[in-house]
Amino acid sequence: MSNGHIAQMGKGVLFMNEKRTNEKSPDWKGTILLSEDYKAGQVVKLAGWTKNTPKGQLISLHWTPEIEAEYIKHRARLRSSQNKHETRLEDLLWAAERININKKYLVPNATPAGWVAEDTLAGLILDPKYAALKRIPDPDDVHVAMAAAFMANSLNQTVILATHDLSDLPQSILEPFNIVVLHPGIILELLYLTYPKKVSASLLKTCCDFKNPTITSDMFLNSISGQNQFDNPSLAESLKIEWA
Repeated sequence: MSNGHIAQMGKGVLFMNEKRTNEKSPDWKGTILLSEDYKAGQVVKLAGWTKNTPKGQLISLHWTPEIEAEYIKHRARLRSSQNKHETRLEDLLWAAERININKKYLVPNATPAGWVAEDTLAGLILDPKYAALKRIPDPDDVHVAMAAAFMANSLNQTVILATHDLSDLPQSILEPFNIVVLHPGIILELLYLTYPKKVSASLLKTCCDFKNPTITSDMFLNSISGQNQFDNPSLAESLKIEWA
């Protein structure tokens, strides 16, 4: 890319589209250089549209009840592992409370429009149109791929699937369904590179909005740098300097 951006494996950039020809043209254009989850050096072109909502310009975040249940079990396992004991009910309740806080303050409408728990997924699995998604390496991730494909088809546009499991959700299989697979830390960094001041202010406000329980700025930055979450220490360091 121009404008001084140096391509790095697993990272990308977005620039304002100054050559929009009509209202349907993207507001942003850019690229990302994929890592080992796809062909080495494969460049994927990105396009982005700003979405206006009653609360301002936002990126829509969604997940299904099936994904939420898996997230709760995953976070519970991590907590029990850190405390060196088998997963207990208290771990599951802790993880459920964590995602409930995110839903309350950040994503009140997380479930995709038209998605019915269990029924929608069952229908997609039987639909020949989505048969290729059953070929992903980990059968336990098929429902995640199906959910992304459902949203891309419903919205008639490309969607981004945020996941740590880049190797288990290969871009080569998902791309025909208008899905781009990115690590959460990369997505957050792309947003920060596009709107540095707005994203920094929004993240700090989000941190301060948490009341029960309270989350300190250091705890929030740890989640951005932590390997089990956003895994982006450089971004966390940049934000720490800005928030000082």
